[in-house]
Amino acid sequence: MPSSPLLLNHPTKFETKTLPVKKVKDPEQQASHKLDNKILETQSKLVKDVAEDKVSLSQFCETVEDLNDVATLAAHFRPDGFSYKERAQLEAVMLQVGKGQHGKCEPQMRALYQQIKSGSLKADEAVEELNWQTQKRYGAVVAERKGKVYSEERSKLRSHLYIPRADKDVVGKDVRHKELDKLINTAIDLFPSLDTNKDNVVDRREARSLLVNYQEFGLSPAYAATLYSRHNEMAMALEPKINREDLTLEDLNHLLSENYPEKPDKTLRENVTKISKRLAHQEKIETPEPAPFKLGDSFQPNNVKQGREGSCWFLCNLPALTDEQINDLIKPEGDGYRVTLADGRTTHVSPLNEAERRIYSSGDGAWSGLLEKGVSQILAEQGEDINAGFARVGREMVSGKRSDTYSFINPAGNGKPDLRDRNDLFRVMDDALDNGSAVLCAALKSDFDDNISEISAGGHAYTVLDVDRENDVITVRNPWGHGERADLDGVNDGVFQLSGDQFFANYSYLYLDQDQSVA
Repeated sequence: MPSSPLLLNHPTKFETKTLPVKKVKDPEQQASHKLDNKILETQSKLVKDVAEDKVSLSQFCETVEDLNDVATLAAHFRPDGFSYKERAQLEAVMLQVGKGQHGKCEPQMRALYQQIKSGSLKADEAVEELNWQTQKRYGAVVAERKGKVYSEERSKLRSHLYIPRADKDVVGKDVRHKELDKLINTAIDLFPSLDTNKDNVVDRREARSLLVNYQEFGLSPAYAATLYSRHNEMAMALEPKINREDLTLEDLNHLLSENYPEKPDKTLRENVTKISKRLAHQEKIETPEPAPFKLGDSFQPNNVKQGREGSCWFLCNLPALTDEQINDLIKPEGDGYRVTLADGRTTHVSPLNEAERRIYSSGDGAWSGLLEKGVSQILAEQGEDINAGFARVGREMVSGKRSDTYSFINPAGNGKPDLRDRNDLFRVMDDALDNGSAVLCAALKSDFDDNISEISAGGHAYTVLDVDRENDVITVRNPWGHGERADLDGVNDGVFQLSGDQFFANYSYLYLDQDQSVA
């Protein structure tokens, strides 16, 4: 009788990978990568040998446990670097993997062995399951250690801390909206009017006129908001692997059904689905005009929800502002509003129309969306775009204060504390908040591990609201105002609490006001 399907512990998206060695400059990190690669190589061979009936159940279980022990030993040695004696010990232990006395086999390992042997489990899935165990074992040691955590150890700490979501394995189906061709043809017809500088490209700044003038263009708010907010996905039609925002007619034509390939690139399929789902959503929603605000109003920045602009770098700064500071940024003027940044740059904005209300932030009345529109106008006048930026730039815009950047990944310089040490990180954040500094953090895409991080989003900025070192709790706010990767407090409102290790492992950079005395 065939065994029932094995319940795998590793996340669906988790993939094993060989780590670079020659490109790594630090010899200790190079040694760490070599060992990780050796463990992965051994696990891959083990799975192959089981499938070929060359390894008994007891040998399989012994080898798996030995490799986990090697990872644990390496985690204990890593903080001070690998001494000659420690390297020799690790090499000796690796040579003895699978050659010791065979102990008992756990039910999960017995089931894994049987399904590898029967061929009912793919080899790569089996290797991923074994490697996931190894990473978690290493990460458990890191969580208990004091001192620095090195860059190659962060993903292992995330593995140990991994919190699955109920919907994490739900894979959305490819969707092609019934009006997609009509939408794209509309964009083609409008292209000459949008390409104001006649360079045969429509960039994000030029595309913004879709929102401002949607009625003059004969567009519905749903069409205008979809074309603008999915500009990036349309611009990637011809070259799906290249993330760009310079839209061409060739891109648009490629999206039309007669030019749509039978087996499109996976990224292109995903982008078509994103465009289609956005249009379907926009056709359903209504965005009534929020109540206007007046001078002296009390603001609730923690209620602000990011819209469809990539403006987290700006919005994450709002919770660090006082009512007085917000009143200085935006004031009613005539039939609209005057937005004035801390450096004196200013612009007049009209009330948000229906299309703009679908794009800009909302949640606490009209002020945040109007402020965001004003920032967008100011940047556009200087040839810049509000989509994508740095939290420290947003801080200077709204407060006039400059920020310093601190890395959790790399060694500190210029006398800054080394925030690879978690004790130093939390002390610095706590002191900064006590002194009235904004504390902002980000998980950059270069350090973000989409496979096993359920807390932070890559290329996204957050606000640190509170640090409770005594109870090991960090309170963070996501500018989205919802949809945090792990609803750890059970309330999906954008504000969530993390343990110190969860915060450390899932963010990459910290931004603090320069007037902080950080040591």
